[in-house]
Formats: sequence, C-alpha cells, structure tokens
Amino acid sequence: EVAKDGLVKLDGEMLDPVKGVNCFLDNGQLIFRTMAAILLLRSMPEACADLSTPENRGACTVAFNGGFLNMVLIATMIAAAVNDCANTVNVPAGCTAITTGFMASLQVLPTGIGAT
Repeated sequence: EVAKDGLVKLDGEMLDPVKGVNCFLDNGQLIFRTMAAILLLRSMPEACADLSTPENRGACTVAFNGGFLNMVLIATMIAAAVNDCANTVNVPAGCTAITTGFMASLQVLPTGIGAT
C-alpha cells in the first residue's frame, strides 16, 4: 500500500522506497567490493614478486592500493547499509559512511600515481 507521501506501507510501518533501493545498492556494492578486494589481494604475491622494474613496482602498487581501497569501501558500504536498510535514520552510520567514503576517495590518488 502506498501512502500519499510516497512511502510504502509494510507490516504496518511506512518505508521510504528510495531507502529500499539504496539498501539494495549498498548490499550489491558490499558483495562487489568484497570480491574485488579478495582478487586484488590474492594477486599481490605474483604482482610483487619481482620489483626490479618500474612496471613491476607499478603493478604491485596498484594491487596493494586497489585491495586497500576496496577494504575501505567495504566499511563504507556496511555503514551505508546500516543507515539505508533500517526504517530510521542512523546518524552515526551516515557519518561513518561519508567519512570512510572520503578516505577511499583519497586512496585513489596513490593508485593512479603508482600506475603511471
């Protein structure tokens, strides 16, 4: 049942449909970021085995920073899901998601520099 304000009624509670979509996306990103972190961190032994050339050092840097970036984004997605999947606004979780998302954005810089 949809109320006049656009909220969906479920089991007697009103749920914001936008929060439902955000919850779905947060959990999808959580799964994707977890798999990406595992793949990048598993590639490190091979990527970092020979650091004698600039290309090999760049590949090692990208594998390490990419894995670290995805781990930070996992924390971001967990915090965002706590806020988006609940029927209430969780201010600390929202702040955590914003802070860790910003930290993840800063992590992109050394990855890009290491790849050049």
